[in-house]
Amino acid sequence: MATSGNLLTVVLLVSFSFNAFGVERECDCSVPVERDSFPKGFVFGAGTSSYQIEGAYNEDGKGLSIWDNYTHTHPERIANESNGDVAVDSYHRYKEDVCMAKQLGLDAYKFQISWSRILPNGKTVNPKAIVFYNNLINELTAQGDSAREPYVVGHHLLLADLAVVESYRKYFQPYQKGKIGIQLCMEWPIPYTNTEEDQAAQRRALDAQLGWYMDPLVFGRYPKTMRRNVGNRLPNFTASESKRLIGSFDFIGLNYYLSQYVLDDPTPIQNVSCETDAHVKFTDSRDNVSLCNPGSFSWICNHPPGIRESLIYLHGNCSVPLIYITEN
Repeated sequence: MATSGNLLTVVLLVSFSFNAFGVERECDCSVPVERDSFPKGFVFGAGTSSYQIEGAYNEDGKGLSIWDNYTHTHPERIANESNGDVAVDSYHRYKEDVCMAKQLGLDAYKFQISWSRILPNGKTVNPKAIVFYNNLINELTAQGDSAREPYVVGHHLLLADLAVVESYRKYFQPYQKGKIGIQLCMEWPIPYTNTEEDQAAQRRALDAQLGWYMDPLVFGRYPKTMRRNVGNRLPNFTASESKRLIGSFDFIGLNYYLSQYVLDDPTPIQNVSCETDAHVKFTDSRDNVSLCNPGSFSWICNHPPGIRESLIYLHGNCSVPLIYITEN
């Protein structure tokens, strides 16, 4: 029902578009249409409606939607008296759906949340619905490109932050006289040895964590080591974005938690990800002596000198005039 209706809509839109210009056109079906026929970066995707695919209309605490009530009350008004009670049973078979999406080579997938499943009575949240959508999202991310996605997210985070800063500076800062900045997390990497390799590893570790966000704000581009190691998985800023990013902060909020020794890791990467791109390894001990301050929690290596080094680095290498320690 849904597929034929959507296809008809597309066909009608195309037909109206051609007729608007009064031009009779024929499709040259001899020309193959392939992915390479589209510009680089073109996104192929698919979208679904919760009612049209989920089914399970009365399971796990779901409330009735407008469509549920309508199709049950007036089945004669729907072609073949069909409804979405079962649909394609995506509620139970979502893993198969995600697998098919991957096999099709989709770059993007837009899905819809059933609010009558989330809020069955309009007020109380249905925990089982939250679990279902969490599982769906986890399945999608598990089948996605984890080697590229974090960089895309970070890229758009920076652009979103830029939009907020520009809006604040234009509409509010002139009379509020306030300041606006971004809060960043940082771990201080200490070279495991004095070798050139471990010194370079410290640089890459700093770039892969702090520099990922700080360099665009100071220099309008990602760190050189990231551009070299990540390659085309790292998005690019336009010339305009690069220029506007520079100086788009009045202060930096520093979240400092721990320090670690860092070593060069020349081992060929088996599973490419943002966690392995820097080619480094971390440890909190050297020669069987822990770097951590006595009394540290088991999950965090408390090393007070690291916060001083972090502040010196931010002020000196990144030219940050104002730093607030927001967490430590």
